[in-house]
Amino acid sequence: MDPRLTHVFTLRAHVAQDSVQLGSNPTGSQKNITALEGGIFHGVPNTRGEGVDATLVPGGSDWVLFDPATNVVQIDVRTQGKLSDGSGLSLQYTGYMMVDEQAKRFMAPQFKWTESTVFVGRGRCCFEDGQQMVEY
Repeated sequence: MDPRLTHVFTLRAHVAQDSVQLGSNPTGSQKNITALEGGIFHGVPNTRGEGVDATLVPGGSDWVLFDPATNVVQIDVRTQGKLSDGSGLSLQYTGYMMVDEQAKRFMAPQFKWTESTVFVGRGRCCFEDGQQMVEY
């Protein structure tokens, strides 16, 4: 059987205009940190995410580590929000992306790629008391 993707959550994060460039580390990798200013996190009906409805609050960030020697980008995103009942939610996702010539063309400014990016990955979402709610 072929692998199948299931849309479980929709995440729309508002990223800050400015980011912090930390320069290159001894291996040549370059780190960039961008603040997350808010957004939404909604579960999709009839999936494991059903019923999750959160508003992201400022304070999260998107850490990107780019290795120009391998053209690999590593991301680590952590943010938080409030559910409709007022309880807290934490969200973290990580991943890797190979930046080849096709990806560079896709990410060119004229395509406004950040407005419609789709991430496929694995993450964990938890309530404020630390109880795991759902893993996807």
